[in-house]
Amino acid sequence: MDLITKLPKTPRQCDAIWVIVDHLTNSAIFLPIKESMSSEALAELYLREVVARHGVPVSVVSDRDNIFTSRFWQRFQEDLVPLEIPMWKWKKITMDLITKLPKTPRQCDAIWVIVDRLTKSAIFLPIKESMSSEALAELYLREVVARHGVPVSIVSDRDNRFTFRFWQRFQEDLGTRVHFSTTYHPQTDGQSERTIQTLEDMLRACAIDFGGSWDKYLPLAEFSYNNSYHSSIKMPP
Repeated sequence: MDLITKLPKTPRQCDAIWVIVDHLTNSAIFLPIKESMSSEALAELYLREVVARHGVPVSVVSDRDNIFTSRFWQRFQEDLVPLEIPMWKWKKITMDLITKLPKTPRQCDAIWVIVDRLTKSAIFLPIKESMSSEALAELYLREVVARHGVPVSIVSDRDNRFTFRFWQRFQEDLGTRVHFSTTYHPQTDGQSERTIQTLEDMLRACAIDFGGSWDKYLPLAEFSYNNSYHSSIKMPP
């Protein structure tokens, strides 16, 4: 990666281009940025445009720009360790929540997204955003453990439900390790984020047909996603 600086300032105040090149394919990403952007802001952009779309790179080569030599950036890259590739399906999973959705007649206003890291197959569960950790645990046993067995590890964001002591104790009793992803220290390869974006696009496209009862049609969205082609595995999940 490298920076092209000292460019004419655009109406959006961009005056530099961040160039990121894949060594194998020579494909590149060109990101317009402000030369004054901090390491923290670049880290957020890097997570969104590189990690979320292509996973965590094994190595990064850059020039000695002050941003890339800063202690924050070096620590950020050290913490970006690619997750180990699972050896069996539904043994290592990621999960996240889509919240603030229109409330349905059954009072559902969120979707719990659970993704198998090996096969990329996913489960979409309509839930109430106000659901407790105890209620989520019951749903988890019924929809994940009963169908696929007990996972070895789970990666999730730091939602209050997943950091609550009950949830952590519940997973410990099942023998599952829990890892948390944060803004600057992600422990994920972006699979949950890509699945959530796909699901949101599907829901927006079908919003008129679904009306206020999107939860009734969520199984169709799950079926469609799980039977679509995934470039990372060269087949449907």
